[in-house]
Amino acid sequence: MEAPLNGELIDLCDLSTLATDGSGPPNWGPDTDRIPLEWLTVPPNEPKFIFPDLLPADVCAFIGTGGMGKSTLLLQRNICVILSRPFLGIEPALDGPVLYVTKEDGADRLRYRLFQVCDQMGLNESARKYVADNFYIRDFVGTDARLARFDGRGNIEITPLADQIVERYADVNPVIVTFDPLVKFSPGERAPNDAEDATINAAMRLQRALGCAVELVHHTSKAVVRDGIIDHHTGRGGAALGDGARAVFQLVTPDPTAAAGIATPADIEQGNILSLHVTKLTDAKKPKDPIWIRRKGWLFERIEIPTEDEARANARRERERQLDARISALVTYVEEKLRQTPTERFTQNDLVDARNQIFDGIGRDPMRDVIKAALRRGVLVEKPLPDGEKTRGGKYHFLAPSRWTL
Repeated sequence: MEAPLNGELIDLCDLSTLATDGSGPPNWGPDTDRIPLEWLTVPPNEPKFIFPDLLPADVCAFIGTGGMGKSTLLLQRNICVILSRPFLGIEPALDGPVLYVTKEDGADRLRYRLFQVCDQMGLNESARKYVADNFYIRDFVGTDARLARFDGRGNIEITPLADQIVERYADVNPVIVTFDPLVKFSPGERAPNDAEDATINAAMRLQRALGCAVELVHHTSKAVVRDGIIDHHTGRGGAALGDGARAVFQLVTPDPTAAAGIATPADIEQGNILSLHVTKLTDAKKPKDPIWIRRKGWLFERIEIPTEDEARANARRERERQLDARISALVTYVEEKLRQTPTERFTQNDLVDARNQIFDGIGRDPMRDVIKAALRRGVLVEKPLPDGEKTRGGKYHFLAPSRWTL
């Protein structure tokens, strides 16, 4: 057999079985490739999702800038999957063990983060034991373990690592296997698209064997960060990762103006607000809007964005709350003035003229609306002037709190 050209992808693990069954003829062809009738007559199973219509049990990419909390967020997510608890307000459809394969943060650092996350989640000893029994960490920091690599002739080859994980974890049956970060498990960036494609192929073999989500954690490119790009090709390197992954997630620190109506200025200023974008989702409808996230210490929580109907109802409640507060302040002002000077007599125009003593920055017409609302509710009433205070052509009534008497 001729040696492949430099840069060509070869699979040392499967090359012999793919070419021959050992007796000479190929072990695949029309007899094996014709689809069975059941494909067209029996409804198939729905694609598996770890989180419904969000995280499929397939090859996924999770992309974000360094230092924003990607790994910690995924640790919290994995704990929720083990314990079958909601994550970012979403109940898991599948729960079970998880495997975290790392070449960036060593076991000591991950242990520290896991302890902090469990502590802030308020997990008791029983829950922590269950997490410990089902959370696996393979620390490859400082080693050359890769899913794919360059061989001595410059060709890219898939390594035995994926098959080794299948062999050693088949009985564990993990629902998520995470590789963090992608660049350290790939051949590198000399031939980015070929390297990413080979890594995707290795991840696909792992996914097919275990039926789990295989998650490749990756960093965004510098241009993406500078230009604020959000799509499934924002990972550093080539486009093959976004093309080959069945789902792509991008974690973003949003522009302050985008987050202004969603979070408090303090949270925005401190960098506690993130948005999670599903930029590709093969087996379900891709969400139109991102998931907004607030970081509180070691935990991440979802910021609920109201629907249009909810927004209108919230705005109505806020207007009612503001009106209640203004009516209360108006009545308190009049009562205080009457305690100081029992002979004080207020007309509507008097109260409009005094508005800046009661409220900050309210106009004449809004002030009249507050007075009318107070009169409708009966907390401010129109009382007749005593006979001795009436004047020809003058006022005959004044405004006072309903509980006030002459």
